Amino acid sequence: MNSPTVSGFLAAGLSPILLDAALKSTVLLVIAAVALRCMRRSSAAHRHLTVFLVVGSLFVLPILSWTLPRLDMLPAWLGSGAPVVKTVETPNALAVLAPAPIADAATVQLEVPALRQNLPSAESPEPAADVRIYWDTMSGSLWRWAPVVWLAGFLCALAPVALGLVSLWRLQRSVCHNDSIPLSATLDRLAAGVGLRRRVQLILTESRQMPMTWGFLRANILVPAESLDWPEERQRVVLLHELAHIQRGDFVTTLVTRITCALYWFNPLVWFAARQLRLEQEQACDDAVLSAGAQPATYAEEVLRIASGRTAGGLEACSALAMARRSTLEGRLLAILDGSRNRASLNRLAVAGTVLLTALTVVPMSMLRAGQPTTSALPPAATAAAPVVSVSPL
Repeated sequence: MNSPTVSGFLAAGLSPILLDAALKSTVLLVIAAVALRCMRRSSAAHRHLTVFLVVGSLFVLPILSWTLPRLDMLPAWLGSGAPVVKTVETPNALAVLAPAPIADAATVQLEVPALRQNLPSAESPEPAADVRIYWDTMSGSLWRWAPVVWLAGFLCALAPVALGLVSLWRLQRSVCHNDSIPLSATLDRLAAGVGLRRRVQLILTESRQMPMTWGFLRANILVPAESLDWPEERQRVVLLHELAHIQRGDFVTTLVTRITCALYWFNPLVWFAARQLRLEQEQACDDAVLSAGAQPATYAEEVLRIASGRTAGGLEACSALAMARRSTLEGRLLAILDGSRNRASLNRLAVAGTVLLTALTVVPMSMLRAGQPTTSALPPAATAAAPVVSVSPL
């Protein structure tokens, strides 16, 4: 047997992980969709937390699957492909007693073909050898190149996010900051009003027209230079919306979601979940603005004015949180004007309960593994070489 190639080792090590993650992620996302369907009366903040916990759990699902104790409950065909050795019962009638050999006489050993077809040979390869043969056989198929295809898709999906972060870093360094303008005082007052303790940096630029926010340790809010001439109400609602993103930690959750989408780029359900997550995220921030005293009709009009004629263009939009995207605008406006919606924010009990339910679903799911192929013990007479009949010459 030829020595395994590097791609063969890669396929043998990574392909089962990809298959395991693909199947489990699909099941978890279906469960999340059902849960979201049942939470139609819940607030957008609660729905966003539920979806994010499931999507975020996919980020660590492969690690949990290979570190936690295993539960062999899945079908064996999800395993590594090792052949299953079936139990062979050897009736007493098949036992052939050979006469004692004659000393110093040439003997002719005749094998019994029928018995060798039914009984395993003692020289049969071990299961580990069968696995190696299996992977060598599959080395020229698509299964062999699955890890390479996944890696290429992962890099392509992650590249816009990485380039967006670099573009935001360059934009932050190239823009002059002026904390003495009246809009900065308005921002500080609104941040103190919502109880935000993090330092927020206001960035004014003429090269970007869509308000957006980003930042890990230091939060940044970007607004166009023309915002200095906006009406006071528009300035207020725009800043409140961006402050809601910062207070909720939406930049981190969005970044985790996009990395998860890159990891599971082959699963369309992950992209649907990310789109729903973005919609719930924006609606939760809209609810925070309305809870701060904004009138629904006025706020909907301001959101429409911000979105009209403005696009979240540039690489920054791949990583930053833009205030208005046309893909989610219609649903947001309808939600803003719907007076019967639940606009409650999250409390500790809701967060703890949602985290607990998610853990009770994700952890057992990650522990499920394919059942091990069972090799039944054969009787000693059957595990030996096939019976032979010694015929002494006359």
